[in-house]
Amino acid sequence: MAFEILDGDREALGPVVTREGVNFAVFSGEAEGVELCLFSPCGTKEISRSALRAGPGGIWSGFAPGLKAGAVYGYRAHGKYAPEQGLRYNGAKVLLDPYARAISESFQWGSEHFAYSTESGDDRIIDKRDNAATALKGVVVDDLPRASRGPQTPWGETLVYETHVRGFTMRFPGLSEAERGVVAGLARREALDYLRALGVTAIELLPLHAYIDDDFLTRKGLRNYWGYNTVNFFTPHGRYVGPGGAAAMRSFVEAAHDAGIEVILDVVYNHTCEGNHLGPTLSFKGLDNRAYYRLVADSPRFFDDVTACGATMNFDHPIVRRLCIDSLRYWTDRIGIDGYRFDLAPAHGLVGSSFRTDAPFFQELRADPILKHVKLIAEPWHVGPGGHLDGRFPQEWAEWNGRARHAIRRYWRGDAGSTGEFASALHGSSELFQTSGRGAWASITHVACHDGFTLADAVRYEQKHNWANGEENRDGMADNASCNYGVEGETKDPFVNELRARQQRNMLASVYLSLGTPMLLGGDEFGRTQGGNNNGYAQDNEISWFDWSLAGGAGAGLLDFTRRLAVIRRGFGVFSRSDFAMGPTERDPTYDIEWLAFSGAPMTAEYWRRGAGANPFAMLLADRASGDSWAFAPRLFAVFNPAVEARMLTAPGTPNGGPWRQLLCSAQPEAPEGATLLRAGQEIDVTARSLKIFEWRPSAN
Repeated sequence: MAFEILDGDREALGPVVTREGVNFAVFSGEAEGVELCLFSPCGTKEISRSALRAGPGGIWSGFAPGLKAGAVYGYRAHGKYAPEQGLRYNGAKVLLDPYARAISESFQWGSEHFAYSTESGDDRIIDKRDNAATALKGVVVDDLPRASRGPQTPWGETLVYETHVRGFTMRFPGLSEAERGVVAGLARREALDYLRALGVTAIELLPLHAYIDDDFLTRKGLRNYWGYNTVNFFTPHGRYVGPGGAAAMRSFVEAAHDAGIEVILDVVYNHTCEGNHLGPTLSFKGLDNRAYYRLVADSPRFFDDVTACGATMNFDHPIVRRLCIDSLRYWTDRIGIDGYRFDLAPAHGLVGSSFRTDAPFFQELRADPILKHVKLIAEPWHVGPGGHLDGRFPQEWAEWNGRARHAIRRYWRGDAGSTGEFASALHGSSELFQTSGRGAWASITHVACHDGFTLADAVRYEQKHNWANGEENRDGMADNASCNYGVEGETKDPFVNELRARQQRNMLASVYLSLGTPMLLGGDEFGRTQGGNNNGYAQDNEISWFDWSLAGGAGAGLLDFTRRLAVIRRGFGVFSRSDFAMGPTERDPTYDIEWLAFSGAPMTAEYWRRGAGANPFAMLLADRASGDSWAFAPRLFAVFNPAVEARMLTAPGTPNGGPWRQLLCSAQPEAPEGATLLRAGQEIDVTARSLKIFEWRPSAN
C-alpha cells in the first residue's frame, strides 16, 4: 500500500514533525530510487511503501501529511549492486535512517541482514531475501526543546572522571532495579555527590550512541559492553539510557549540571558496525557505500580500513562531515552535552591518505556556532597513516596523553632513563603541545583508562589475563608498563600488598600533581580490579562492574587519599594556568616550576641521565599573584623517590625562611596535614618508593 507523499523539504535531513505531518529527507547519492517504508507499531509488518523525490546533492525527500510522532519507518534504496565498483544497493533490504532519533527494536543477527549471499561467502552475489520483518527501523519522535548550557568549567579547573554508565551503576548502593545500569542511576543525588566529593568537574562516559553487539560475540554468549560499534549517531543506546531515550539522557545531564558537573561523551564517528565487505547492510552501506566509507582506491570492493574495525567513515565526503556535525549539534543543543572524546580521532582529519590539522572536518567544527564552546578531546592514534599523532591536533583540542600514562608507570616501576619522561608528564608534555600554541591543559594526563589495566591491576599483574574474552588471551595490549612486585595476581603477603597500595598512591598523586588536565579512571580511587583483564570490552558482568564494597572497605584509605589530592590541587593556582609553567633563567630568576635534586640544588643534565633506575628528585611550583608581579604564596614542593631505598632530602629555602608544611605522604597516608614541618636546609628521610607534598604559606614563620 502506498502512503500519500507530497514534495518535501530537503534542507533538514531525517524526520521533522510538523502540525500537518512529517517531512523525510535522506542522502543516497547514487541511488536510482529511494522508498519510504512505514511499518506497524511493533515494527514487524510493512504497511506502506512510497517513492521519495530526488533532488540536488543526492537528497531524496517527501512529506507525509497526517503522519505523527510514533510512526515506525525505514528506507529502501534501489540501484546497482556492483561491489567491484563499490556499489552495494539492494532494494530487498530495509535500511535504518542515519538521522533517526529513536530505534524501534533491538537488533537480532540473521543472514537476511546481509546484502550478499552468506551461504556462498561471496559478497559479489546478491541476496534478494526481504529483511523487513527483522530490520532495524527508525521511530519518528518530537524534537526536544533546546537545552541550557552547562557549567563551562575552564580547562585549567577541569578534573575528568572516565566511567561506564552500566559499570558505575549496576551495584551502586541504594539504587532501585530500574536505576541500575542506566543513566537514571548516575542522575541520583548520591552518585553525583560522590563525584563532587572526589573533586570531579566532568564525567566522561563510554559510548552512548546506539550500537549493536558483534556477531562473533553473541555466538560466544557475550555482548559488546563498551559500545564502540555504532549503528546510529543520534539515538541513545537503549540498554544504557533506559526506556526514556533521549529525554532520560537529558534529565541525567540536567542533574549533572545542577551538581556543577559537565558531561563528556566518548563518540565513535570513525567507523560503524557494518564492518568490511563481508559485513551486514543495515544503513550507510546500503544508502551510499562509496560516499560513507573509505574504499581502496584501485579495488573499491574492499574497505580502506584505518581503524582496524572494518569500515572507516569517509571524512573526505561532505555528507559524512555533515552527519557528524549534525549529530554533535543535536547532542549539544538538545541534550546538553558539554564535550566529546573522539575515538581514533586521526580518522577525522584524513584528507586522502594524509592527516592534516587544517582538514575540512576540523575547520567546519571550529566554525560551528553551537559547537564552538564544547570541550574537544582526541584519542590521537589509529592504525592508519601516521599511527600515533600525539600533539598534532588543532589548537582548541585536548588529547589523551598515552605517553604520560606509560611514563608515570615506568618511573614508579624504576625503569632506567624514565626520569625525564616522568618530569615531562608532570609538566604537561610541553614538547607535544607548546609548538601548536596550546598549554599544559591540552594533556589529558592519566595513569589508567578503560582500555588497559586498571590502576590496581597495574600493580598486581605483569601479564594480561583476558581468557574470559574467548580469544585465547590474544586480545588487549601486551605492553602495560605494569609490575606485580613478585607475585602475579592476588596475594596475602602484607609487604607486597603495602607496596602495591603505596605505588597506587604514588601514581595517582603524580596525575593530580601534573600541570595537565587530570583524568581518573572510575573505580581507581578505591582499587577496582578486573582480575588482570586489560580489555574488558565484552565483559558486561562482575569483571567490569564496580565493586562498591571496596569503597567502604579495603579501598577506603585510597579513596580518602584521592579526595585529599583533589583538595590540594584546587588550592594552587599554578594548576589552572592556560600556558606552560616556566623555569628560572639567567635573565629571569623568577619561575613557576623548578626541578631540584635531593641535595636541594637545581637538577643538571647529568643528574637527569644518571643511574640504572629512575632518579629521585623534587618539583618546586610557584603561583603568580597578579599582573607581572610574582608572589610565592602558596608554593608547592613535591618530592619523588622511586628508588628501592630511602633517600635524604635537603629542603630548599623559602622567601621568609619559614617552614615547609607537609600536606601528604604516600608512605604515611593517614598522617594529618602539618604533621611534619621542614625548615630550609633541613634533611628529611624520604621512604623508598614514596612521595611527599609540602606547601609554604607567607604567614608561616
